[in-house]
Amino acid sequence: MPNQFVLFMTLLASLANIGILVACYRHLARFGESSAFLGLIVLATWGTEYGLRPISILIDREFGRAGGYLRYLTEISPAGLTDANLVSLVSTGALALGLTTGFHGLSPRSNAADRTSSLAPIIPQHRPAAMSLRRRLRLPIGPLLALAVVISAAIALQLGTLGGALNGQFGRLNSNGILYLFVNMVGLVLLVTLASMQPDAMAQRSTRRALLGSYLVFVAIHLLVLGGRAEVIIVTIAAVMILTGRFRRPGHRALITGLVVATLLLGVQRVTTREALAPENLQSSRVTLALRSLADPLALITRYDVSAYEKLLLLEEADPPLAGGATYLAALGAPVPGSRLEGPEGGNRAFTRLFIPARYERDVTFEGISLLGEARYNFGWVGPPVFALLAGALLGGLLRRARRSDPWRLTSALVLGIFPSLVRADAVNTAALGGSLIVLTLTLLAVVTRSSILQHRFLHAAQGPATLARSEN
Repeated sequence: MPNQFVLFMTLLASLANIGILVACYRHLARFGESSAFLGLIVLATWGTEYGLRPISILIDREFGRAGGYLRYLTEISPAGLTDANLVSLVSTGALALGLTTGFHGLSPRSNAADRTSSLAPIIPQHRPAAMSLRRRLRLPIGPLLALAVVISAAIALQLGTLGGALNGQFGRLNSNGILYLFVNMVGLVLLVTLASMQPDAMAQRSTRRALLGSYLVFVAIHLLVLGGRAEVIIVTIAAVMILTGRFRRPGHRALITGLVVATLLLGVQRVTTREALAPENLQSSRVTLALRSLADPLALITRYDVSAYEKLLLLEEADPPLAGGATYLAALGAPVPGSRLEGPEGGNRAFTRLFIPARYERDVTFEGISLLGEARYNFGWVGPPVFALLAGALLGGLLRRARRSDPWRLTSALVLGIFPSLVRADAVNTAALGGSLIVLTLTLLAVVTRSSILQHRFLHAAQGPATLARSEN
């Protein structure tokens, strides 16, 4: 059993990870709502994996999942636990460093004028009048969303049945390559619409109802028919990111409240679908399982999935030979979701082959190795902090670039939506799902929108409200 000093250091490392992420969030929040939302997502996902989960392991004295690789803390060597803590701590610092340096060149004061308006686009302030290229919807919003709903629903019902996911019949397991991409058509059209429609259209009640209805259909398709949560998470985060970037809404309190509620609801959804099908839970009703899970919120968000920290801990314990970047080769030619992977194995498959060989031999679901775990598996101790630094710099740089054009806004929003999956999955799955979604979304943007030159007038604050009213007339 790890000695008490190692357990104490694990607790300190977990608290230090949370502290670093909170400081990073507070720094990003100074740049506006969009940056604050980026910080919240990083804090919630990374903090759950490398902050809350180690604390939960110390409380429960066990980690992993039954039927997979459930192990007790007494079986872990002090050296492996210490190494995992050091890797997570250094990598968290590298991620925060990458995020903050990704905003280099921006000043918090530059966002003061942006936050005074809830609907106006970002106005260049370096000259009285500026010409900028904008995207506008070529097609009416209603028919566009209706067509997307029909396409997504029709294909989803070919893969599964309505309500089948509640009984363990996951339609996503019947996916067929590029066909599965079109299941997400309604979600992707929703993102394109949010990024392209004009503020006056957004203010109309009928438009808001159409957008909300389309989103609910998208969520129902995945949670009731296909049984997947990744696409719901990606599209939801991307949609909120676009709204905060364009309209400065929702605000900080709404963001935090929504994130907490969504996390709990997704946890309950996991318990009442997948966990309800476990042999030990067959005699309990779904309501009983849901209430039992809500009684322990920490376990709800940490125990029902094998966390990235646990996978890193197993890698440190086993110390397998370095793969030398082999798993990343599979991501270079990643197929679209659903098609069989050819060539080198990705990190998820390699991890499952090492630690859950029975599942690997069945060729069914593979356990995600995580961002840090795959970097550790390929390049040793130097891999996790380097890849964490690159991930943070990419997120920060994309958000800074997204302030200037709609395609970059869409791209950065989707990348941020993919980030929670990247923390848990390997590079090949991220490239297959996330890369395909980005390409298809940008293709939709080009097809259903047109470019136009819009003139924005820069008005000095000294001109006053009367001058502003005359200019608008």
